[in-house]
Amino acid sequence: MKKCFTSIPGILSLLFCLSSIPHAYGQNAAWQMAITPTQATGGFSHVEATAAGASGNVVIAGSFSGSLTLGTVTLTSAGASDLFVAKWNSSSSSFSWVRQAGGVGIDQAYAVAVNGTAIYVAGYFTGAASSFGSQVLTNAGSTGTDDAFIVKLTDTGTNATFAWAQRTGGTSDDEIHGLAVSGNAVYAAGSFSSPTADFGTLTLVNSSPSSASYDGFVAKVVDDGSSARFSWVQKAGGTGVDFAQAVAVNGPNIYLTGYFASATANLGGIILTNGSASTLFDVFIAKLTDTGNSASFVWAQKAGGASSDVANSVVVQGSNVYVAGAFFSATATFGSVSLTNPIITPVNSNVFIAKLIDLGASSSFVWAQQAGGSGLDQVDALAVSGTAIYATGSFKGGNASFGATVLISPVNADVFVTKLTDTGTTGSFTWALQAGGDNNDYAKGITLTATSVYIGGYVVPQAAFGSFTIASPLGTSTGFLAAINDNTLTALSKSKQLKQLALYPNPAHLGVTSVVPGVLAGDLGTLTITDATGRVALSQAIVLKDNTGRHDVNLSGLSTGLYLVRVWAAGKAAAQILAVE
Repeated sequence: MKKCFTSIPGILSLLFCLSSIPHAYGQNAAWQMAITPTQATGGFSHVEATAAGASGNVVIAGSFSGSLTLGTVTLTSAGASDLFVAKWNSSSSSFSWVRQAGGVGIDQAYAVAVNGTAIYVAGYFTGAASSFGSQVLTNAGSTGTDDAFIVKLTDTGTNATFAWAQRTGGTSDDEIHGLAVSGNAVYAAGSFSSPTADFGTLTLVNSSPSSASYDGFVAKVVDDGSSARFSWVQKAGGTGVDFAQAVAVNGPNIYLTGYFASATANLGGIILTNGSASTLFDVFIAKLTDTGNSASFVWAQKAGGASSDVANSVVVQGSNVYVAGAFFSATATFGSVSLTNPIITPVNSNVFIAKLIDLGASSSFVWAQQAGGSGLDQVDALAVSGTAIYATGSFKGGNASFGATVLISPVNADVFVTKLTDTGTTGSFTWALQAGGDNNDYAKGITLTATSVYIGGYVVPQAAFGSFTIASPLGTSTGFLAAINDNTLTALSKSKQLKQLALYPNPAHLGVTSVVPGVLAGDLGTLTITDATGRVALSQAIVLKDNTGRHDVNLSGLSTGLYLVRVWAAGKAAAQILAVE
């Protein structure tokens, strides 16, 4: 639901909320599908990234070895592994098209982003050359070292063609792990260990000459249609091992996250000091401003504690920036918020999901939430819609708590998906689901459509997703695409707004009666009252008395002021402003 923050008088704030409330109700979620490709014995497949396309379609990207069949298309890898990209048609429940790329080495897709018919994929390749349709990229290093790539495919509906391909890197290992797109600007986040790394005509110099040193980077690629060019690139890091893992964009604002083991990390002149030993990681989150042909860091924050703490994903909604990962430290700090690890061992981590507010020239942590248990738990991907934050990852070696929901873990890793609601000053877990079996199972990508939450990753069958089971191939890692039906997303897409909610008396004192037209006696619903700041003052399940949709509400405990009353019932919503005297 949209959260309304304002400094204008309460009546205007509530009117804005009234005009923009989502038609949503319910907090239940359930698995609605889980599919996997068919692959030959001895091979493997991984889904590493997902992105939403048009009409509820989902694009997946990953890697495979051997023979892989998605729908009616069978792929055969040319080398140790090839990458694949495929579009899932949610209407026909089938793959519209599948493409592969690669060479004789290892080819890995780590990130995918979609803008209309343009699909961008990024990752790395280790062979002497890698082919993307008719586009061939040549490795700058010796065979076996990683060079990064960004490629564009054009989606024609039932097929896709490679439009262009760009290589970046140097003589050592260089990879891209995150992508974001805005218009014809594509932003890539990654790391390089080469002494120098080329980005078209631009060059970055590593902070340390050692091949064991990694610096993070964020680069902008301009898509000119059938070709592309690097516009700018910025470095983030120090003399140690530093990784940029994810990037998000909102207008000219670019948000970069990752983790650094350097004693100090330099982000465009902003110095972050590591709070742990030099071989351990702290989280960083930074903002850059894109001015077209250049960019500059505006602010940077660090988070973590005395052990290793990592950030794997970042998303942005307005001025709200959400970052997530895992913390191994006994205590990890996010601004003034501290999270405590329940068990302190080198192999125990808890999930963290934190919110910052971008204040323009600076930022501030607002809240941080943790989840997990006594094992190895981490977030690998985030998605956001309004005040709803969705996270997926894995938990291993113990039960994991997500608010009031406890997920039961076997010895090996299972997939989790969870939803939080951002109430402004804090975040609360709404639901959590798990999937998997007796082997190690991982989720790597999460994508929202109008009606579903899609998850991509890989499992070793058998693996259960609610009532859906991936039964084969036994003992082999296989990629999956699964979907969750979240009632709030479904209702947002399909429900119809009711007539305006009637309240009487209004103004009210100790109680008020709400009247919801168009429902039946006995219909179940939810009534929520929020104040002018968006804080939830009252929320309750309701049973409508008769066909007029009446429900009586006790207002004792509410202070004098203006409130927004919202009722969800029968898949519909209604709202009205209430004055309490």
